[in-house]
Amino acid sequence: MASPLRLAAVVTLDTSQVGAGVQTTKQAFSSIGTAAETTAVQIQKLVDAQLRIAQPAANTNSRAADIAAYGQELDRLAAKFDPLIAAQQRLQTSLQQINQAQSVGAISASQAIDLRIRETNAYNALASSIASAAAANKAFAQAAVDRVTITPDRGADITAYGQQLDQLRAKYNPLFAVVTNYKSAVADIREAHKVGAISADEMTAALTRQRRAALGSIDAIKGNGSNGGSDRNSQFRRQNLTYQLFDVGQGIGGGMPLGMVAIQQGPQILQLYAGQGGVNAALKDFSTLASGAAKFITPVTVGVGALAAALALGGKAWGDYLASTKEVETAASGLGRAVTGTQASMEASAQAGASNAGISVSSARSMEAAFLRTGKIGSENFEKLISISKDFGATIGTDSDAAGQALAQMFADPEKAAQALYQQYGLIDAATARQATNLARSNRQSEAQAVLLDALPRKLASATEATTAFGRAWDFVSRNASNSWDAVGRFTDNVVNGPSLEDQRAMARVRLQNAQSMPFGWGTGSAQAQVDGLDAQIKKRDDEAAARQKAANDIRLSQAAVSAADASPANSDSQRIESYRNSIAAMQSGLNVTGIDDTQRERITAAIDAQTRALDALINKQARASELDRIDIQIQNERNPAIRAELEARRARLQLGAQEIGSTELEASVARERNKVIQETIATAQTQATDMQTETEIRAKLTAQVAAGTITADQAATALQTELQLRPLVLAAAKLEGAEKAALLDTITKLRAAYDGVAEAQRNANAASYLSDQQRNIDRLRFQTSIAGRGTTDQSMLLAQYDAEAKIKQMGTDPNGGIAKGIRAAAVETEKWNQQLSRTTDAWNTIRKAEEDAIDGAVDKLSSGDVKGALDSVATDAKRRSFSWA
Repeated sequence: MASPLRLAAVVTLDTSQVGAGVQTTKQAFSSIGTAAETTAVQIQKLVDAQLRIAQPAANTNSRAADIAAYGQELDRLAAKFDPLIAAQQRLQTSLQQINQAQSVGAISASQAIDLRIRETNAYNALASSIASAAAANKAFAQAAVDRVTITPDRGADITAYGQQLDQLRAKYNPLFAVVTNYKSAVADIREAHKVGAISADEMTAALTRQRRAALGSIDAIKGNGSNGGSDRNSQFRRQNLTYQLFDVGQGIGGGMPLGMVAIQQGPQILQLYAGQGGVNAALKDFSTLASGAAKFITPVTVGVGALAAALALGGKAWGDYLASTKEVETAASGLGRAVTGTQASMEASAQAGASNAGISVSSARSMEAAFLRTGKIGSENFEKLISISKDFGATIGTDSDAAGQALAQMFADPEKAAQALYQQYGLIDAATARQATNLARSNRQSEAQAVLLDALPRKLASATEATTAFGRAWDFVSRNASNSWDAVGRFTDNVVNGPSLEDQRAMARVRLQNAQSMPFGWGTGSAQAQVDGLDAQIKKRDDEAAARQKAANDIRLSQAAVSAADASPANSDSQRIESYRNSIAAMQSGLNVTGIDDTQRERITAAIDAQTRALDALINKQARASELDRIDIQIQNERNPAIRAELEARRARLQLGAQEIGSTELEASVARERNKVIQETIATAQTQATDMQTETEIRAKLTAQVAAGTITADQAATALQTELQLRPLVLAAAKLEGAEKAALLDTITKLRAAYDGVAEAQRNANAASYLSDQQRNIDRLRFQTSIAGRGTTDQSMLLAQYDAEAKIKQMGTDPNGGIAKGIRAAAVETEKWNQQLSRTTDAWNTIRKAEEDAIDGAVDKLSSGDVKGALDSVATDAKRRSFSWA
């Protein structure tokens, strides 16, 4: 085996110019610093000019007038030579004249709108024609230039030039040639692995060989083979160690876990020192790399590095701050438009809530974004929700971020939140849950949320008490670090994007105060104008935001109102009417279009007819109900079957008219109702005729038996009723066979026996009642006979008392009870009045008889001519009546 070729080279470095080079470098950095300071001063002046800071107050009005005159002259010249600018000026003048005419009442608002649209359309047409002409001229000129211009392939020339340059450099720079060859070999090896020519292990081995060969060549070129007490193996280890350290830095910077970085890079570092000196060699190599790196640490490099680190940290903090604030802004302009507040108010809520809860401001903003995305949590409740987030998380056993998400989901529906906090967690009482539920059902979501937030904090666990001392310390450090990082981002944002409108207004007010304190108030007008302009901008922004919020809030309120109204049964008819009208309009619009066949057109026509009929029934629902009531009354009172059948048909037509059915089905149902009445009438008449014929036959047989004396009339009536009741069963048994017939006949026999038993029991009861009446009559006669020796009045009173006692006994009433005593007293009182009535009647009968006798006597004497005797007779009769009344 041939020995490897070793090359040695001696490089002599001339350090005589190092001092001059260092001095030149310092001067360059000094000039860079001077330029940066000059640029900063210029930028500050530019900012002051834009913000009108530190401007002299004198000659402000004259300078503004000069600027305005210069602008007007510039606009006049531009309009003279640019038709588009001239058209713009004409449009602006026309619009101003239209606005002035509308403001003085010369034209109406609608006329002003039409005039504005006409002027705008005319301007757009002119601008479009000018743009088209310019584009055509440009295309013509470009085509003319292209015809006489040869465009070289600059990309190919640059690539060829670069390749030639690399070849020349490699020809005279061995180190560059080694590096170039190493890169080419590595690319070829990776391409071979990519196409499958070699395996991964083979690729790794080939890359290792190429790396070693390249490092050996580089060491040979630099003359480091045996210089300074370090051999090629040490150089190779340090070179690979450097690569591995770079890989470690890239992995950590890319966000890989430390464990994953250790698993990937650790074995490769261990392989470098396996059999190559072990730990001692590793420490030596690390020391050598550290000493080499220390040579590059100078005040200049430290300053540049610090500046770069500051810029990087500032940029990262700015990015995080923008991400945090933009999350809230995006949610506020999207789903949370109805419940959002101003940006300043929500930022204040986030900071106050974060301070109360002991969390970072960025976490509070994330909670606000979650609240806004629900579209149902009012911004006035953000601070309270953020304030309780940490304690709520400790109560339910989670962190503050998860607690914020849980609060967002819960308070998006205050009704469910009230039930969950009361039923599931037991954090509020029943009265609070009921109040919040009623407010939520009344479409007062924010008030319901406020009620829950007022009652909730007192019932939550303390997150501070639930955390250890070390946890509280770590939480304090991390929270303040996050807030500091957020403050850096906010400061960077103010530097880059400038102050907000509110900050600009505050500075403008300071300038206004300064101007007012100047002699003669110089600059007061411009400062006041600037303050007024900023006020107008802020007002316009807030008004637009308020209008957007109101529109979104109206939509949110209308959703609940419309949903409740749609769910109400009171609107079911109106909803059906609206649905029918929309459906009919949709079908009518496509009835006569092309692309559908006759069958489909017939279906559409049938559906339109059915829905139109149903729509008419819904619209005239009250009249239809009244007509149905009237028809029902006529049906109940009508005896003519034909008329009743027509009424039933009309009733069915009205009822089915509200249903979405076809005309054929409707007419069939109406005809079925009419035929049903006719058939029922015929069937009823036939049944009655059959029953009457059967009853006549049975009556004839029973009458013959009564005439023969075999049965009585009552037995005949009972038998007739039994036969009529059992006849349907007898007829049914005649058509059955087998066990069914036997079972039915047995049932008929039992029913017949039951009927007979009932009739017998009724006869016995009648006989017993008759005997009881006879016995009571006998007892009364016996009692009446026992008192026959007394006077008539006493007999009547005693009989009345006897009848009362007999009634009490018959009714089964307690003889010593109040009812029995009442019956006795009533009987005695009744008999007294009967006797009084009898005496009064007898007295009047006696008087009437005496008057009739007196009149007859007087008439007889008058007829005989004895007038004196007639008068004496009348006087005598009057005296007798007086004595009898007395």
